[in-house]
Amino acid sequence: MSNKLIDIIEIIESRPGMYIGTQSITEFWGFINGYFYVNHLNNTYDENERELLHNFSEWIKSNNLFYLKKTDFGWYSLLKLIYPNEQRALEAFFELWNEFKLSY
Repeated sequence: MSNKLIDIIEIIESRPGMYIGTQSITEFWGFINGYFYVNHLNNTYDENERELLHNFSEWIKSNNLFYLKKTDFGWYSLLKLIYPNEQRALEAFFELWNEFKLSY
């Protein structure tokens, strides 16, 4: 599994403070949304990348708390709900993302 989005996530994981300023799931979410927006503006938008994050959201729901299975929440909202601490939510994102990549 390789694409630009995955590469960017791996780069940010190595030094989140350098790329997003603080170790915050909200800052990371903003960065990822900015990435999609710039791709849209430059006509380089890749629907497969958006689908990958959607599949990640579904994977989180299916592998975590039962009450999350029936929500329409995306990965950001799910992680904010499960981990109210910004830094812990970002750490959990990377942990879950790495698990997800192995199964995807």
